[in-house]
Parts: sequence; C-alpha cells; structure tokens
Amino acid sequence: MLFLSCEAASEEEKLEPGPDVIPFSQETVVEKLEDPMMFEILPDGSFLIIERLGKVKHRTVAGLKVVADFKVISHSNLKNEKIVSASGFGGNYARECGLLGLAISPDFKKTGFVYVVYSPLDKSVNRLSRFTFKNKIWENPSEKIILEVPHERKDKACHESGCLEFDSEGNLYWAIGDNTNPWGTAAGGAPQNEEDPINNAMRTSANSADLRGGIMRITPHKDGSYSIPNGNLFDDEVSRKEIYVKGCRNPFRISIDKKTNALYWGEVGPDAKQDTARGPKGYDEINRATQAGFYGWPFFVADNKPYKLWNFNTNKAIKAFDSRPGNPSKFNTGLKRLPEAQKSFMHYSYDKESIFGQGSRNAMAGPVIYKDASNGRLPNYLDSSLVIYDWMRGFLKFVKLSKEGEILSYHTSSRSFIHPIAVKQGNDGFLYVLEYGKKWTENKDGRILKLKFDKNAPTNEVSTKDPILTMMYAKQCMACHLPKQKSVGPSYADVARKYRSLKGQTHAQIKNQLRNKIKNGGTGVWGQIPMPPQPHVSKRDLDLILDYILMLE
Repeated sequence: MLFLSCEAASEEEKLEPGPDVIPFSQETVVEKLEDPMMFEILPDGSFLIIERLGKVKHRTVAGLKVVADFKVISHSNLKNEKIVSASGFGGNYARECGLLGLAISPDFKKTGFVYVVYSPLDKSVNRLSRFTFKNKIWENPSEKIILEVPHERKDKACHESGCLEFDSEGNLYWAIGDNTNPWGTAAGGAPQNEEDPINNAMRTSANSADLRGGIMRITPHKDGSYSIPNGNLFDDEVSRKEIYVKGCRNPFRISIDKKTNALYWGEVGPDAKQDTARGPKGYDEINRATQAGFYGWPFFVADNKPYKLWNFNTNKAIKAFDSRPGNPSKFNTGLKRLPEAQKSFMHYSYDKESIFGQGSRNAMAGPVIYKDASNGRLPNYLDSSLVIYDWMRGFLKFVKLSKEGEILSYHTSSRSFIHPIAVKQGNDGFLYVLEYGKKWTENKDGRILKLKFDKNAPTNEVSTKDPILTMMYAKQCMACHLPKQKSVGPSYADVARKYRSLKGQTHAQIKNQLRNKIKNGGTGVWGQIPMPPQPHVSKRDLDLILDYILMLE
C-alpha cells in the first residue's frame, strides 16, 4: 500500500477531478545523446545538455554541438584497469562518477553563468564550478571552483547524486549521496559496519561535519565565493554550515518549487526485499522540505522505520534507533546527537503499491508545474502538480498539491519512458522529458521528448516493432538487460547460451528454472548486483518471454 506523511485535503478544496490517466502525445526534439544526465532550457529556447562522460552539448535549430568536454573519471575511461569489471560497469572503482550536475544562474541572460558538478580525473573530489556560456560559446578559461567535496572512489563506493537547482532567492542547492558501498555488509539494508568505513554511512549521511549524504544550500557570488543563507540545518562549531538537508542515501534528482521554494527530491533506497532482524526492507522515497531537516539515513527509512545498530562481530543487534538518534560511530566527526528524523513525504517498495506498481525502483521528483506557466497547454487539474517519475519503472505521474503542500490526487501519464532521468516545464509551457537510454552505461540513444497534452492521444506503453519486446519494456525487463548487449546485467543472449549449455536439461526444465529465478529474484549468478523478484508477471507472459530469450544467439 501507499504511505503518506500528510493529512487528507480539506473537503472545501474545489478540484477539477480529471482522468486517472492523462493523454499526452510526444515529439523527439533532441536525439543521439550519450548517457545524458541533466539539461537546461535556455531563455532563447535552446537546450544545454550534459553527458556523464564529460561532454556539454548545445542544441539549437542549427543542430547539436559539443561546446565543452570535461576530463572526468568514470567507469568508461578505466576499462583497462584490472579492478573494473568485464561488463564495464564500474567494477570496484568509480561506479557513478562523471559529469553529474547542471544549473543556469537565475540571471543567466545577463551573466551567462552556468554551474556544473563533475568528478575530475586528477583529484578524488566532486567539484562544483561556475563557467560562462555566452553567444553560444563556452568560455573555458572562465572556471571558478566554488566548492569541492572529497569522495572515495574505490571498493565499490557509489551514490554520487550531483543534481543542482536554484530557488527563487538565488540560493543554489547541491544534492550529494552517501558515497558508501551498498552491497557489502549492508546486505541490502543500512550500511553501519564499524570495522570498514566504506561500508558505513554513519561517517557521511549522519555526520554533521561531512557534506556527503544530503543536500547543501549556498548563495553564490559573482566573484566565485559563496555565503550561507539563514535557516540551514547546523550552526555550531563542528558542523558544516552548507548543509540544508542531512540523512540522505542517494538524493538523485531534486527540484525547487519556484513559487513556494519548497524542496522536493527522490531518495533512491536500499535493495532489501523483506524485513530482517537488522531492520526494514528497502523503500524509495519522495521527500518535501520547507525548512532544514534530518531525514534519517542510515538509522531510518520511509516513515521512520528504524534500523538496528548491528554488531558485525557477534552478528547481533545492539539496539534500535530512536527518533532523535545519536551517532555512535567511531568514524563520526560531527555532532553526537542529531536533529529529530523527519518522515518521508511518500514512499514505496518492491511490493505492488496502490499507484506505483511493482518491481525495481529509482525515484525522482520535480518539477512542480503550473497552469499559468503553460500558456494554456496544461489542463486545470494539473495546476500545482508535482511531477514524480521512476528511472527503473518508466512511469511519469502527477501529484496534485494543495497550497499547503498536501496531496489531493494522483494522475498518470498515458506514456511510459525509457529510463527517464530529468523533467522540465519549458518556457513554452510544454513538458520535456530526458530519457537516459536503454542501457546502464554507454548509451547513444538518449533523447529529449516534448510532451503535448492531447485528449485524443492513445494510451500506450513504450512501443517497438516486436510485440514481445514491447511487453518486456512494459514489465521492466529492459531496465537491467538488453537482447544482445550487456547492461547492468548480462545480455539475454548470454543468459540463453549459459542455460542452453547445461547438460541433461530439457527445454522445459530450463524454462522452469529461469521462471523460478525471475519470480524469486536473487544475486550471485552474474555478480553482486541483485535481481529483484518479479512475482507479478503471469506464467503465460513468462513463457512467452522465456521462449524469446532462449532462441537468442
């Protein structure tokens, strides 16, 4: 079921109800992007786009042009290193680094200021810098390094985040992950190993003296310096005053409501598929903050479901955390006691939810869209709606909000998307969706889609020429696998070859074995990254999918 941390809206609120499914048609406006991460729509209507491997591209009516190329560390430029896996996906090192964040200054028309977050080759940091982009020219000597956050890149540390957003008062928000190994001793839950710092998010997300695992808020100045706005979370001698939100795992995509300055973010949660003695199963969160706060990780998840402090030597629980936890870690260099943990705005798990579906998850949030900014291109019932979407599940939903930020209703886009990674409401009022591409890395099929509200548009899933592939996209099979290319998991052709080679097994026995693996999920056969269970796929559909897979060469 769906859990909400807000009360029901007043019955006095008058709403145009609208349909559950919102019909949209779509148009591709930018294509052939390579692992695109974020984009901005400039005042002249052109697009500025960043790609994870370092390129900044500018799309005008004349076409797509590379205007800058950052030398970043990433999985791709370390392929020849022994510590990188054969699949090219990160291995033990630099799993999620690269060119990560992009925002244009509120006074961009005058200054041309562009802010980026990237992982430089020569230093183990994530760096926030400002550049100048004027008259379609990226001024390379213009870099002003504003802030650097030390980041560990070894032993499968990940969760970089990197998203940037400005509020209406000129404050810049920077989301950054916990920089922790989520697979080691965490077992899909909360990483709190006192014997190994890379497996311990208490050193980052729950450490008030560390900038990782939260969202910073600063006020940039023209000379490249910055100041701290009033109302950030900490104002003591040991804590970092840049921190606005703390206690995050991987706040991958954030957004600021330009009318209210409310902060929204999607929190990518842990992988545990069921409750254990160590704590709750994994949940992704959509969060909302109108003031600074601590959001619980790695002590709580969702609506403050508590984890237990765990002794990894005895493999026993020490205690469950309370709502205002102390940070007991020997790696903690900040406050010993943290602010009271805030509950999630909404959250969902692998299980079938009332509106979120079922399966793998990767929550993202924003923007809040308004009818008066749409030039009449949005219906009234979508006015003041928060856009939420999921990179894995491919949905796009609209959460209707009251003036106080309470949830009034939900609507779903008639279209599904291939790894949606950013959404904007354009200057022209239309919605624009950035699709990352089909694979986990090294895509060349990323694109930006323009969505047009069209009451006559058909309701359909992602479509291909092959009906089996269409069904597999709809059921999220393509989120981690592709027919003949490695992605986060093996190609389906590799799976087919592996199981066809089993001696003494009939086709029916192989299908039954694979059917059970898909239904129950698991890890270890192809690496550490878990495959989530898919109990919702019917036997009929599974048989069709498996017949297709086992025919691949």
